[in-house]
Amino acid sequence: MLMRQLYLRSVPNKKSKIAAMKGKKQVGAISSAERGETTTAVMCMSATGHVIPPFLIFPRARMNDSLKNGTPSGTEFACNPSGYMTVDIFCAWFDHFLHYVHPKADNPVLLVVDGHSSHTKNLAVTEKARVNHVTIIVLPPHCSNKLQPLDVSFMAPFKNYYTNAAETFLRNNPGRVITVYEVGQLMSTAFTKAATTLIAVNGFKKTGLWPCNREIFDDTAFAPSLVTDQSEKNLNSESSSKQDMQNNSTTQNVADGQLENMPRPSRTSYPQNPNTSFEVPPSVIIPLPQITTARSSRKCRSGKAAEITSTSHAQCLIRAKAAKDIKAIKLNQKKTARKQ
Repeated sequence: MLMRQLYLRSVPNKKSKIAAMKGKKQVGAISSAERGETTTAVMCMSATGHVIPPFLIFPRARMNDSLKNGTPSGTEFACNPSGYMTVDIFCAWFDHFLHYVHPKADNPVLLVVDGHSSHTKNLAVTEKARVNHVTIIVLPPHCSNKLQPLDVSFMAPFKNYYTNAAETFLRNNPGRVITVYEVGQLMSTAFTKAATTLIAVNGFKKTGLWPCNREIFDDTAFAPSLVTDQSEKNLNSESSSKQDMQNNSTTQNVADGQLENMPRPSRTSYPQNPNTSFEVPPSVIIPLPQITTARSSRKCRSGKAAEITSTSHAQCLIRAKAAKDIKAIKLNQKKTARKQ
């Protein structure tokens, strides 16, 4: 199973295609408002096409039954002033997940999530998952567009259907605006069309998660990492300046039309790729830029792929919670001493 958070706005950012006169600079369209409120929808589906009813998080302090109108059957709800996922809400969603999945000792479940702090630093969910035979794995950072099946196959059609439903609502109800009370009905229309077995199966297949395919990504998928994939300790001002001079001279020659005077490499010196028509790789003519200075250290630690339900991760969470509790106790003692 794979879980993903979607952010639904009462004013969709993406607009559908419209027909207009050629050359017209501005085309008017009906809009709900300039800015909208954000509602979080938590989706989960499996490689076999099984889809769990969504979980909606409204940007409110209290729940209202009017928010449930038109939502799919089995949908659960929660409220948060910001409208985003929190540790407590993720615990509630995990109970919703167990209610529909029913994992057992002879039939365990693998749950794949992103690296949000409410997922990775949630000790209650970690302990409950280990008891209920659920293994939770976190995807590596900055790769959801490649490894997240919901991002690959589900997000685009769902957003298109949601935008179409919002525009249809505005046309059929002139003078009205879309609020959080209509988001559930619009989401239901888009969810019914996008949450299909074919979309779920194709998403897992294209990412190589299931059926497992280690060769699903070619070398071009890793090309952006070549810019920073080098040892920063070996960087110095002399090598960086020489590299900059070579890059500038090569670019200037190409701009001046002097590419014909450059020595033409032999075709046999480079491996031929059947998917391209280039005799000489473009990287030879204009090489990729290279990092010349050491990157500044981040204040927060970057996430990484991990198994949340592992014993080592659970012990780290226990130690972090104990340190936090000790810090809070010491702070309270200091406050009490100052008052006295």
